[in-house]
Amino acid sequence: MNKLVFTLFFCVVALVSCSKKQGDEQTLSESASSPINEQPAIPLTLLDNTQVNVKDLTGKNALIFFQPDCDHCQREAQEFERNLEAFAGTTLYFITSGPLEEIKAFADTYKLSGRPNVHFAFTPALNVLNSYGPISAPSVYVYSGDHQLVKAFNGETPIEKILAAIR
Repeated sequence: MNKLVFTLFFCVVALVSCSKKQGDEQTLSESASSPINEQPAIPLTLLDNTQVNVKDLTGKNALIFFQPDCDHCQREAQEFERNLEAFAGTTLYFITSGPLEEIKAFADTYKLSGRPNVHFAFTPALNVLNSYGPISAPSVYVYSGDHQLVKAFNGETPIEKILAAIR
């Protein structure tokens, strides 16, 4: 029963946040709540069932929190695919609490599956809430090679702003 209540709660939060205005950015000095300044300890299950933890990821990373049925997330995925070459040197982790079948369909639909620097992962919504608090879908957190937060974007964000944060 608790799992059902939590899932319903997360769905409501995702739907409400999916309607949030575009491009709310956060930096360490601008954020209303304190974002994670270092890569958080969030366990992930990749599509091949490999288990990884965000805190152990190396190199520059962008964590993209999304919901497969979110229009804003879908548009942002199209922009990532169109600009994938510009993200060379940064590993993109698309993370959701959505069902595995929907994650795979999303990856295939937006031509992001099988790309060397793109991974899709599942984590329960509670892991994200415990690390970041309530966030919008989509949200992008860009981390430097030394695991420090460079910039956080909540809500659909122009790809140019995300690209500027990875440079």
